[in-house]
Amino acid sequence: MAVYMPKRLKSPEKSVIAHEVSNLVRNYPDMIIHNPESQMYLVTTDVVLNDSPELSSLLNWASSLNRYPADAVLLYITQLVQSLRHDTMGYVAEFINKIALRSQLVAHQLIWNMQTNIYLDEEGRERDPTLGDTLESLIGVIRSSLSGPAKEFYEREFGFLEKITGIYGAIRTYPKGPERKKACLEEYTIVTNMVVEFHLLVRVGPN
Repeated sequence: MAVYMPKRLKSPEKSVIAHEVSNLVRNYPDMIIHNPESQMYLVTTDVVLNDSPELSSLLNWASSLNRYPADAVLLYITQLVQSLRHDTMGYVAEFINKIALRSQLVAHQLIWNMQTNIYLDEEGRERDPTLGDTLESLIGVIRSSLSGPAKEFYEREFGFLEKITGIYGAIRTYPKGPERKKACLEEYTIVTNMVVEFHLLVRVGPN
C-alpha cells in the first residue's frame, strides 16, 4: 500500500512521502519483491550513481517482472541494465535475453540503452570496466535473434538514429557561438529530411 501512496496523493518525486517510501523499500526489499512498481523507489539517481549495494536486490525483481506483459519492462530499462553490475549468477542477463524475444519494442530499447552505457564518456573512449563486455555480448545475442522483417526494421531504425547522433557529434566540434550556430543552420535541412524519413520508416515497420 505504501508504494502507491505517492502516486495517489500526487506527491512530487522528491517529496517527504516519496523519500520515506524509498527508505522502506531499500530497508525491506524482500517484502515487496512481488511488486515491480516499487523499483522506482529502490533505484534512485543517487543509488545508481553511487553503485550502492541495494542494486543487488534487482536480481530478484527480474523474476517478478516475468508475470507482467513484456512492454511493462519499458519503465525499468535503465534499472534493469544497471543491475547487470551485480548479476554474478547471470539471472538478469538471462531475463533480458528472454524479454527481448517477447517484444521487439523492448528489444530495441534495451539495445539503445546498453549501447549508451558501454562507455562512461560521451566520446566513447573510456569503456565501462564492469559493464562494457557484458553489454556488447547481450547486444550481439539480441541482434542475432532478429530475422526477416524484424531485422530489416531494426537496421533501418538504428541506421536513422546513428545518422542523428552523427549530426550531433559533428556540431559539437564547433566552438559555441557564431560557428556552431552556422553549423546548426547548415544541418537543419538534413535533419528535416531525416525526420520525414523517420515517419516513413515508422509507417512501413513490421508491426
